[in-house]
Amino acid sequence: MVTNGTLHLDLMCWQIPDEIWESCQDVLHRYDPPRITGRKRIAQRLALSGVLYHLHTGCCWNRLPRQFGDDSSVHRTLQRWKRSGAWEEMRAILRGAGLLMLPEERNERIDVTASVS
Repeated sequence: MVTNGTLHLDLMCWQIPDEIWESCQDVLHRYDPPRITGRKRIAQRLALSGVLYHLHTGCCWNRLPRQFGDDSSVHRTLQRWKRSGAWEEMRAILRGAGLLMLPEERNERIDVTASVS
């Protein structure tokens, strides 16, 4: 959508549905609990939405829309999830919900020229 010469992205479509987020949040509590000390983390749900946007669009991390938070923080969060093992479980949850596809699944094409027997 373009308003006053400025591009506005509808990022609501990247918001994780509540029931899926609850499952992912359970995983995060097990693998990546909140820290008591140190730098405050970015919102985990927002980071997950940013990760999905990055994976689906293929955009560079430094081109991630600001609405998802700082691009470096989102990337560091994903790396932390990968190191802890949380990402593997969350990825399975997201795939099961149809929110994440493997590259080979995205590249599948339906052959509309195939004859129906």
